[in-house]
Amino acid sequence: MNVNAILNVTEDNYYVYVNIPSIYISNTKIVNDKVGMLGRNYDELLTLFMGMAQEIINEQFKTPYDFRSLDPSIMFFITSVFRNPRISPFYLDNFIYLGISYQFDFAMMTHAEKKVVENRMLAEHGDKLTKVYNIAMDHIQKVLA
Repeated sequence: MNVNAILNVTEDNYYVYVNIPSIYISNTKIVNDKVGMLGRNYDELLTLFMGMAQEIINEQFKTPYDFRSLDPSIMFFITSVFRNPRISPFYLDNFIYLGISYQFDFAMMTHAEKKVVENRMLAEHGDKLTKVYNIAMDHIQKVLA
């Protein structure tokens, strides 16, 4: 499966602005079907699903996010994401693009610390996660009907 997305992220004095103008899934292949999945256009289905996530993210980031408001105990996650990015610039249509890939590792935390962070995030954002899940499931049911 290929995920093709355009993501605009701007940072200014720890304020982060995010916008996803487009996202598209292609070349989806079922390689190990143990539940008897039906033959469908999974590229279209997953693109629709990611499109809903795109709309939710764009709506949420209409105003910038202030990184200074983060709990210091989870800053390790943010710093680990950006610790060793691999950037490959390329030039196309009079624009310079940067292809960025990165890997983050939770190894710096013990299992107990991970559970504390997980529980805190669920307690603070569980209602939002449930809302996104319900919206997504309703949309998928409509598409599959």
